[in-house]
Amino acid sequence: EAFSRTGYKNGKKALETKSGLPQDDEAKAHVHAEQAYRNFITAKPVDVLLSDERQRQLSQRELTVKANRKILSRIFSVVQFLARLGLPFRGHEEHSSSSNRGFFMELLTFLSKSGDKVIANHLQSAVGHAKYTSPQIQNEMINLIGISIKQIVSNNVRQASVFTVLKDETTDV
Repeated sequence: EAFSRTGYKNGKKALETKSGLPQDDEAKAHVHAEQAYRNFITAKPVDVLLSDERQRQLSQRELTVKANRKILSRIFSVVQFLARLGLPFRGHEEHSSSSNRGFFMELLTFLSKSGDKVIANHLQSAVGHAKYTSPQIQNEMINLIGISIKQIVSNNVRQASVFTVLKDETTDV
C-alpha cells in the first residue's frame, strides 16, 4: 500500500520491520539471485574448463610417457648388459612356470624381486603385448643397440685423422 496509495512521509519508516519494505537480505528470491550471481562470477567459462581438462589429459599423458620411458630404459639396460657379456637372451620356454626361461627373463625377474619397483610393477600390471619382453622386441632392441654402436664407431673414425682395423684370425684344421 505504501507504493500504490499512501506512500511514506518519513523514509525511516520504509525500513521498519513489519510495516515497511521487506529487507533485501530476508527476501528469498533476492538471496537466491545473489547466490546465482556469485556463482556466475566465480565460475570458469566453458572454454576455460575444457582447456583445463585438456591440460589435465596432457599432463596425465606426459606422466604415462615418462613412466614408459623409465621402464624401457631399464629393459634396455638388461639388453645392453647381456649383449656386452655375450650371453644368450632366450631359453627353451619363456612362460612364467618354465625352469629355463633364459637370461633376459630371469634377469628381469631377479631385478623385480630384488627391489626394482619399476620393473616389478611393470611385469605385474602390463598386458601381454605391452611387456616389451617378446623375442621380437628383444631382437629389435639388440638391433637398435647395434645401430647405435655403429654410429658411435663411425663418428669416431670420421673424427680421427688416422685409424686402423685390428683383425684376429685362427686358421682351421
